[in-house]
Amino acid sequence: MISVGYHQLYLTMLKTLRRTISTTPCVSRSKRLKMAGSEALPTKKVAQAPTRVVITSEEVDKLIAQKKKLINPPLGDKFWTKVPVDDVWVSKYYPPKHYSLQECITMHRQSCCPAMFDNEDGVVHVNLDLCMKTAKKTKFTHSYNGNILLPHRFDTGKPKRKILALSASPDELDVAKSHGVEMAGSTQLIAQIKRDEIVLEEEGIEVVIATADILQQLLTIKDNLPLFPSKKLLSTGYDMDTMAHLYTYGIPYQTTNIKDDPMVSKLYAPIGRLNMPMDNLEENWNTWREHLNGIRSTKGPVVLGGKVECKPSFESFLLQVTERSQLLDDNEDDEEEVMDEVGGN
Repeated sequence: MISVGYHQLYLTMLKTLRRTISTTPCVSRSKRLKMAGSEALPTKKVAQAPTRVVITSEEVDKLIAQKKKLINPPLGDKFWTKVPVDDVWVSKYYPPKHYSLQECITMHRQSCCPAMFDNEDGVVHVNLDLCMKTAKKTKFTHSYNGNILLPHRFDTGKPKRKILALSASPDELDVAKSHGVEMAGSTQLIAQIKRDEIVLEEEGIEVVIATADILQQLLTIKDNLPLFPSKKLLSTGYDMDTMAHLYTYGIPYQTTNIKDDPMVSKLYAPIGRLNMPMDNLEENWNTWREHLNGIRSTKGPVVLGGKVECKPSFESFLLQVTERSQLLDDNEDDEEEVMDEVGGN
């Protein structure tokens, strides 16, 4: 593949062709089922997947070998220090270009101007690669999920989540209502839910937060809740103000697993709008990185790399996140520890 100032070529093509971006009309689930000749069936929640993935030491060796092959190209370590001297070069003989967040945002702003995509306030996402390793090298975390509060709030374009707040204290319920929760109550509300006078699914309730003084009573309606409050997700505790603020203004996230590779998962993380000040975008990105890297206690970062994207632009720019030397050290540690485990067996 030949690279010829790719970004500038891309902008020139957009200006010349003036492509019209169209969207495919959405077909509702009921219409799809009708077209397929079947009736809509009621959905039922299934149990959560296990929090750990276990594979054999041989499979770990194979994955490590594949990743070292990607990090160490046939040309050796000199590959990563090569710099093209001409405007035209064969891309496979040179390392991929990584950019700072400021450079990525600047290039996206060029293609999202009114003369092109006319999307100057588009949502900027970082498509992240996350490390799923645990302290034991043959076990991997199944997924990461939770909520994050960014220092500079913005509209993500997604509908607001409807929240149910439960507490035995009237003062705590008043605090929850001040944050704009859709429903708040105590034992009387729990009784109504138990008698099916109030169906949370019909009300559109997605999140339940509760203080510790009412958790015992929630066990009687456990099957009626979309998700039982937990300390891990910070949806139960003694501070209603903190919980309501987190779930009202926080951004939920859930990692996506990669088939046949339990070592890495994907996360599509919004960091702000394209027209926000650069400092705000950088602070939001740093908050994401610090939050994700602080999830686990084992050594090494969780965030391995990522691409900065801003739809509907087709471009994505590699973000400088982790040094290559750190990736090599992590892989060497993996290989040594797996060999120790195999030798111990």
